[in-house]
Amino acid sequence: MLKHPDNIHIYRKRYGNDKNWVKNGLARDLKTWGFNTIGWCQNAVIWHKTFGRSGPVWRVEQYQSARMPYCHLLPFTDIGMWGTLSLFPDVFTGEFEEWCDYIARSHCVDMSEDPMLVGYFYSDIPNWGMQEGMKPWIAKYDLETDSGRKQCFEIARRYYAVIHDAIRRYDKNHLLLDDRYNGQWRLPEEVLSAMDNTVDVLSVQYFDRFEGEMKKHFDDWAKITKKPVLLADCAFIAPTPLLSTATRKYQAMPVENQKERGKAYVSMATAFLSQPYAVGWHWCSYMENPLRCHGLKTRFDEPYTECVNAMAAFNHRVYEIIDEESSREVVPND
Repeated sequence: MLKHPDNIHIYRKRYGNDKNWVKNGLARDLKTWGFNTIGWCQNAVIWHKTFGRSGPVWRVEQYQSARMPYCHLLPFTDIGMWGTLSLFPDVFTGEFEEWCDYIARSHCVDMSEDPMLVGYFYSDIPNWGMQEGMKPWIAKYDLETDSGRKQCFEIARRYYAVIHDAIRRYDKNHLLLDDRYNGQWRLPEEVLSAMDNTVDVLSVQYFDRFEGEMKKHFDDWAKITKKPVLLADCAFIAPTPLLSTATRKYQAMPVENQKERGKAYVSMATAFLSQPYAVGWHWCSYMENPLRCHGLKTRFDEPYTECVNAMAAFNHRVYEIIDEESSREVVPND
């Protein structure tokens, strides 16, 4: 993130190498602000109509430098709806099994005994017929038919079973955190039902206040899957010099300023953590760059103080707040 022409001098002067940046920059900030997990580490690199890509996933050594709990993405497929070069493999073939086994052993063997690893994500915002023009497994209109819904279920069941078996062949210790779904696009019930016992946690990104439609969606998804739910990405955005020049729209809800941004975070997190299915939430993102024009730090490595101070005050009390909420629950008499 600090390797663009206008900020690489900061990277060289303050950190000098990636290990120092992870340890003395990112991890130190997250701990100071009360965040306890590295949830997502890929950097937004390019996002155009004809070509979209994120940077690579982290290596084991980078996580070790951070000395924090983390979630790791296993790149079994490239089916994200933001990717313009998406490839939808035939999940019923032996080749798909071979590929998943390769990915699992390439990553999981080195991580299977790591107590800092929380679990594994799969793809980021998979496209199960939710976005037109990308030739997904299930065409959008097919989900309106019985045969299409059945086909979607069978593909999803096979997809999750193969991935589950590949991971468990090399790692029996860590959580299977599912794909990182976009809750503001269609999330087919057939896919949710197909997960069954092959996934431990349902992971959904959603950029809104946790009320109304958003809360209803999460309540419904938790009921369908009977699984705990991770809010895999959330954000609020406030005006910044970089954001004022952005040429693309963001899902994150806008607020008036950085102080209000911090308040919106506290309100959202308080509401979400009170749900019985909630296991945590991740924030997007740590540092802004010319593509992702919002973060907790500017592209010159300076924090948005009013926002992060409010976040830190809340995060450092989060378990105390949970205890307070639990004590207010009314226990029925026998």
